[in-house]
Amino acid sequence: MLLSYIKVGEKPKDQEKLRVFEKLTAFLSNIKDAEAGLQTKGEKQISENDWMARVAVHLLSKLLLGEDYRLDSCCRKKLTKCPCPCKATLKYGVTSIGNPRTYYGNLDVIIGTFRGAVAACEVREAEDEDEDVTTSDASNEEQKDNPALTFVPTVGVSKTHIQFHFYDSQKDIYLLSCEMPLFDIPMEEEQQLNLTTILAIWLVMNYSYLMTGSTSEMEQDEQFGFHTSCKPTILHRYKNDITHGSIDI
Repeated sequence: MLLSYIKVGEKPKDQEKLRVFEKLTAFLSNIKDAEAGLQTKGEKQISENDWMARVAVHLLSKLLLGEDYRLDSCCRKKLTKCPCPCKATLKYGVTSIGNPRTYYGNLDVIIGTFRGAVAACEVREAEDEDEDVTTSDASNEEQKDNPALTFVPTVGVSKTHIQFHFYDSQKDIYLLSCEMPLFDIPMEEEQQLNLTTILAIWLVMNYSYLMTGSTSEMEQDEQFGFHTSCKPTILHRYKNDITHGSIDI
């Protein structure tokens, strides 16, 4: 899609993919607005809620077809307005996912409210195990609702980098990207978004429209091992009893 446009200026003929493509071009045309919303230089302390609100409003949702997002309604010190000068009213909702007998928790933000939602969390120290479990839960829940989807992403975001996790809960295939810089030179006064990272975010946010699924090479490689590490009863819960929203514990 992108190569065809770059080489010969040809846009996608499929209407759905054309709309996805136009989300990218619209974002790039207004990239200064996104950069302004993410600027934190000179601010004394940026809280987790502050940063995730900015990322949801000005970056992740802007690259998604539909621009839907919901921040964790159970977070502490909930903000009502975006902390940047735009002061947009923030959207909150239920972001809990899991099973009380295995793992249950709240995501910082869910991007998308229909086909192919993406979960995002701020990256903190010593959270690799929780991140893997959250990725598995999100994948199982999404595939239960949308059987045609195979790889389901979650996103880890810090104030300088972003990382993508993809898990296929049916074939036990797990993919992890490198940490990609959000900005070209993080220490500059006016931070400029990294264009390669922007393309990656756009692809991930719209994975349900653009992704083709696992390849034969992926399926032949060694599996992640999540299935074999769980007892059959636990694995059954992960595959069939993952819930999103309020539950009885």
